[in-house]
Amino acid sequence: MKSDDAELLQKFQSIMSISNRVKKADVAGALGLTENELLQKLIRWREQLSFKIDGDMIVADDMPKLVEALDQQFDAWNSRESTKGEKIFEEVERRDLDSRQVDAEIQHKNETQLNETPQANSTWNKHEQSVVILGQYSWLLILIAASYNLVSSIILLNMSFMLPPLTFSGIRAISIWYMVSSSGCLVILLLYVLPVFVKKVQARDWEFIVYDAFNFGRFRVPKSLFFSFLLFALNYWGAIMILIAAIFICFLSPMKLSWKKNSTSSAKEKVFYGK
Repeated sequence: MKSDDAELLQKFQSIMSISNRVKKADVAGALGLTENELLQKLIRWREQLSFKIDGDMIVADDMPKLVEALDQQFDAWNSRESTKGEKIFEEVERRDLDSRQVDAEIQHKNETQLNETPQANSTWNKHEQSVVILGQYSWLLILIAASYNLVSSIILLNMSFMLPPLTFSGIRAISIWYMVSSSGCLVILLLYVLPVFVKKVQARDWEFIVYDAFNFGRFRVPKSLFFSFLLFALNYWGAIMILIAAIFICFLSPMKLSWKKNSTSSAKEKVFYGK
């Protein structure tokens, strides 16, 4: 029962306690209702209360019984309100408990992660500055090594014309390999090392370096590792600095390296490509 109905019933009880016969118009005026609205209320209340309508009069069949019925209605309403309040309080308590449990689980997870990787973090903190130096100057060693091999190939090729045919073939093959490998190193230097790797190392954007990867089916390989090993295959001594820096970043930095393609790494790669 609504609060308004309870107040109207209480007033109705007070009116009917004065006399067991009261005019409808007087009751409606006392309750602040029209006679039509009062009639609708009386129809609904008649199911629980003992009274009848005789013309323009409201007549209580049994006054004590009517008063008792009204008291029961108030008690029932108060009981429902109390139960509702208790349920609301219990729901608030339950949600507060669930919230505290979630907070505790998050805190425990964070503490566990911190306790699991102290050695890795301390190792990274110790060598991070050295990695930055290796990474940002790695392009210089690649350029020196590629230039040296390119010049050497030209010199060897010119000298090979003065050698016997069998020796000429061997020297020419070496010269061609030096030219191809040096050209490949210079291309990688211009397309990836200088514009991407060195720039991200200087910014200490380790997350980008780890998650920027080539996807091979279900597997992914960070571009920094891929190009470092490719440079090492083309010109091993020229790739030493970038290879060491890439290995440290991918395996010792706070970023977690994943070799398998998943939704998290894919979403991050989309963000990186949009930069």
